[in-house]
Amino acid sequence: MTGKLDQTAKEFCHLVSAYAVAVTSSAIDNLVLSRTVAPAGVLIDEDQKPDITLPLRNKDGVAFGSIELYADPSRPFDEDDHQIAAMFADSSGFSLAHTQEFQSSTGSETQFRQMVEIAREGIWSVDLDEKVTYLNHAIAEMLGYQRSEILGRSIFEFLSADEVEVSRKIFEAELIGKLGPREVMLKRADGSYVWTQVSGSNINNDDGERIGSLGIMVDISERKRAEEALQSKQRALETALDVNRNLIDSTLDVVCVTDDEGRFVSVNRRARDVWGYEPDDMIGQNFRSYLAPDTITPPREKIREFRANRIGKAPFEVKMRHKDGHYVEMSLTLSWNEKHQLMFSYLRDLTEQKVLEERLQQAQRLEAISQLTGGVAHDFNNLLTVILGNSETLANRLSNDQQSRMLAEMTRTAAERGSDLTNRLLSFARQQALDPKPCDVADLLTRMEGLIRRVMDGNIEIVCEGKDGLQDVLVDSSQLETAILNIAVNARDAMPDGGSLIISTANVTLDASNTELGSETKPGAFVEIVFRDTGCGMSAESLSRAFEPFYTTKPVGDGSGLGLSMVYGFIRQSRGHVTVTSEPGEGTAVRLYLPVCEAATEVVAAPAPVIAEDSGNELILLVEDNDLVRTFVEGQLESLGYRVISVENGVKALDVLRDDNSIDLLFTDVVMPGGLNGRQLADEARKLRTGIKVLFTSGYSEDTIIHHGRLDEDVQLLSKPYKRRELAEKVRLALEAGERV
Repeated sequence: MTGKLDQTAKEFCHLVSAYAVAVTSSAIDNLVLSRTVAPAGVLIDEDQKPDITLPLRNKDGVAFGSIELYADPSRPFDEDDHQIAAMFADSSGFSLAHTQEFQSSTGSETQFRQMVEIAREGIWSVDLDEKVTYLNHAIAEMLGYQRSEILGRSIFEFLSADEVEVSRKIFEAELIGKLGPREVMLKRADGSYVWTQVSGSNINNDDGERIGSLGIMVDISERKRAEEALQSKQRALETALDVNRNLIDSTLDVVCVTDDEGRFVSVNRRARDVWGYEPDDMIGQNFRSYLAPDTITPPREKIREFRANRIGKAPFEVKMRHKDGHYVEMSLTLSWNEKHQLMFSYLRDLTEQKVLEERLQQAQRLEAISQLTGGVAHDFNNLLTVILGNSETLANRLSNDQQSRMLAEMTRTAAERGSDLTNRLLSFARQQALDPKPCDVADLLTRMEGLIRRVMDGNIEIVCEGKDGLQDVLVDSSQLETAILNIAVNARDAMPDGGSLIISTANVTLDASNTELGSETKPGAFVEIVFRDTGCGMSAESLSRAFEPFYTTKPVGDGSGLGLSMVYGFIRQSRGHVTVTSEPGEGTAVRLYLPVCEAATEVVAAPAPVIAEDSGNELILLVEDNDLVRTFVEGQLESLGYRVISVENGVKALDVLRDDNSIDLLFTDVVMPGGLNGRQLADEARKLRTGIKVLFTSGYSEDTIIHHGRLDEDVQLLSKPYKRRELAEKVRLALEAGERV
């Protein structure tokens, strides 16, 4: 500034006659307060006054100093000098002010550039053609280029593909600086991308016209990576929560969470199915309010003990109130979260389990009764064999003594009724010998319809439905007829004032859940026969004991209590299924399920053999452990003309077979003590005597010769008790048949 002033003053001295120029300023800091320029060798006295004094003004006309002119004493100022001096003052003032402003602005720009260069933010400017006109070091490093590689290029070359279209619209709409900061992905020199947050503004000239744009970018890649990692964790957490929520909602257990005061904070959807409440409606309610009153205290004590770690996590039973008022038995398992002070409760509905347990207990009870019944029937049939046979013999011998013959006939009739009773017991015990064959149920019901109507009272309506299209079943038809009659009689007795009995049939398929219990019944195709009456129905207790033998709700003398038990045993022995449903006042429904024949076969009954009672003379080995029966049968066989060797067990029978090879028939009881039953004896006898003929006898069926109600192939059986004629026919049939084992 000083050099420029000196030079200007010297040039002025040559133009005018002045020999000295002095400049002062009070407005411009960079100007000296007083400055005098004179030709060399010229001295100005301090007391000398200037010849001309003129103000120095800037372009706006504001005075910021003055100029003083000293004339050469040998040449005073004239008018022209005054004009030149005025012009000099005007130009000098403008030049001096402009120079100061320029120096001031130059200093500020230098400081600005230094600030921009050391900034960590990326800064660049672009012109109206979107070409980069300036960038700082930070953005060059951010993009991985040298500055010279970026200057002059379009900014769109450094934007990601998705961002180019967005940025073009912003430029075209002149929205720079109006949208606020936004996230932009920039493309680096190596092809990778960097996330930035961009703030922009327009660059305008003095007239307010836009001449470019300025952008400031902050690298937010680390923040984006952290956000993405957080979002990934949140997504994983949300996924895990969704999976857990779905698992919890799909479980068969009610899962709920309660706070330390016992209030529900979470309940899964299963609660709606088990308790009838909407899970959201339960939130905030107390767990104890859903417990049965008689079970509130024990669970509270258990929960306190559990939280105090005095008991384990073993489940215990509680009763929870259903929305409709009844209570549901449930198994409760607890899990306490000490950190969050929350109790997790897992409740399993025990309703179905209780029903299955009850059915299992009933089946086990019936099985135990069945075993006991079979044993009693076996011993009873041994006695009946003797009673029936002897009474028959006495009746024949006392033909001339009418009174004695009548007593013998009464004894025989009583024995036959006893035999019928034991057959019913054996039917319940599933230990009777059945003769299952293909049977057309629709045809059987049609044939029985008249008989059913005859056993019914006149005020009972009988309706038969759905007989068409039924498959054949494999069953002993005579036993099925007896079962149907028993059910019909029970229905009649349940409707003393009249009503309806509806008999319907259908082809059905049972799966494992339908068959419930019992190894005899397998899932598959069945024919269903349903008997529905409109009678008095049964109580829950009566229904649970409906199949027990001798259990009856009828008055004493009106029934033996063996009707349904016989039906139960017969159907189960036939590999079928039977159910009874009933409610007091709502009637009863009995459902029989009979297995469908795997293949239809035509069964041709063999003609009954004509046997002469006294035509035998073969040698028979009789094996019977009961002394009374053995003595009786021995006498009966001898009266028929046979020769008899009798022993009481299988071991002695084998000794006889080893010593005597003339035995024609082995007639043996099936159930015998001594470790060798009738079937085992027959097997050993065949080893000793190939082709020996065998006839079995028994008071009830045994798995040794009967399986699923059927006699094993080529096995002959004479069931106790039997009459003389039945004995003669079976023995003769066994002797005249082929080899039987």
